[in-house]
Amino acid sequence: MATWILFERSANDEPQVSAMSGGKAVERLSSSSKTELIMFLNRFQAAGTFLVARVKDDLEATDLLPEDVSLVEDATLGITADVYKFFRNDNGQPVVAAMQGDEAVEILTGNRRDALITFLNKYPNARRFDIAAAGSKIPTVINLPDRTPIYRGRGVMLEIGHGPGTRFDPGAIAPTGETEYDLNIIATNAARQVIVAAGVPCTVIDTPQANLQDLYNIGLQAGGFDVFCSVHHNAFDGPGGRNPQGAEVLVHRTKAEASDRRLAAIMTAAMADELNISNRGVKDNLALLVLSGAEDTNVRASVLAELYFLDAPVPNRQDWSRRGGIAMGQAIIQWLKETARRS
Repeated sequence: MATWILFERSANDEPQVSAMSGGKAVERLSSSSKTELIMFLNRFQAAGTFLVARVKDDLEATDLLPEDVSLVEDATLGITADVYKFFRNDNGQPVVAAMQGDEAVEILTGNRRDALITFLNKYPNARRFDIAAAGSKIPTVINLPDRTPIYRGRGVMLEIGHGPGTRFDPGAIAPTGETEYDLNIIATNAARQVIVAAGVPCTVIDTPQANLQDLYNIGLQAGGFDVFCSVHHNAFDGPGGRNPQGAEVLVHRTKAEASDRRLAAIMTAAMADELNISNRGVKDNLALLVLSGAEDTNVRASVLAELYFLDAPVPNRQDWSRRGGIAMGQAIIQWLKETARRS
């Protein structure tokens, strides 16, 4: 049974990770895939700590470092990383940097396996990892921000459109059979990952509904949050495919304020850019009871996102929903940062 994890560079100068029992490798992973690394780490629950190997030295004793409380330096909120890099400091302590190009976005110092897994999950766009070569300088986080949170209230609430209720409502249905509800779940989860990675609390609700009044009551749950976003996919109003493919975001026609419209404008542009489709802009709608309920609370901004038309030709709807959800989350973070600077 493995009791610790060793990170080192192989003879071919590639990342190599070993599950260790004492000084013996029980199993090895030769890969630079972050996904494969997380799966490997999760398989060895009894391995409480990890180390980065010495260079040109015999393997140290497994008790070189006691299990510690791993520390993460605060990072610039909303910044993404493209790779994780493992270092070893002068005290033998592992140092893991989330890197964007040549700069460190965030740094984990410590040797706990569970803290490492949490850190690896923090930046979904970073899909690779590497072991620093001998003599590599450990980076430092540049331009640490003001540590004041960019949110003022309870963070973000995302509502999965359609779904459960007295009469299950799947929403629109794509020609290939995917329901709007299923695609809404994909988009919502992708947005939530982005929002949480930026250090902002995010609550997802999937509330049963039996009638129109329930939609208004769903909106009332937005009280105390900074952002309420109801997640949907669009569909043509009639046959013939007259409308072009595009992204749009709806606001309440009479209750929306400048803050709602600004968030909607950022969001529809971000989704259209990510999916390379038309930006249909911000739409006013008086019949959206879910937004009517949200606007009757103290939520700072409330919108309803329509990521794309699911009944138009799309190469891969699940991929589009995931990417559109990421763009939606990034737009929310951008809006929060904008309003934080003005406060």
